[in-house]
Amino acid sequence: MTTDLQQTEFVARFEAAWKAGTTEALATLLHPDVHLVQPLAPALRGRTRALHALGNFLALMPAPRIRIHRWSAANQFVLIELSFHGTVGRLPVQLDIVDSVELIDGLIVNRTAYFNPAPLVRAVLTQPWLLWRLLKRAVAFRQRAWRSAPH
Repeated sequence: MTTDLQQTEFVARFEAAWKAGTTEALATLLHPDVHLVQPLAPALRGRTRALHALGNFLALMPAPRIRIHRWSAANQFVLIELSFHGTVGRLPVQLDIVDSVELIDGLIVNRTAYFNPAPLVRAVLTQPWLLWRLLKRAVAFRQRAWRSAPH
């Protein structure tokens, strides 16, 4: 069972990790068997894949500014209402998100993000060069994964 103090500490760590804006900082929030669900992407399992996806988000919207509006918790579950403000390519974007998080030992084991992806889609589709950048990152990730896999 997660205590009120642990929930409060988690939300503070969550905010600090996003404000740091690095995959290293975000890794401190994730359980090794983390499961992430969000619009525009397949569900992800495992810290490595989660960090790759988070790295793609940070590459798309570098240095996002985060604002937590409010949060609530019960037992090991935390709901966080937040906004990301940043620039995607040359366009300003705001994403209003509700993260539903399940914790184990203070780490995210399950997270479902609820948000309208239209501002992000609009920014990417009006700047096609961004798609090329994301594709190159995906290919590089797959090549690294293939090279490190036992054959």
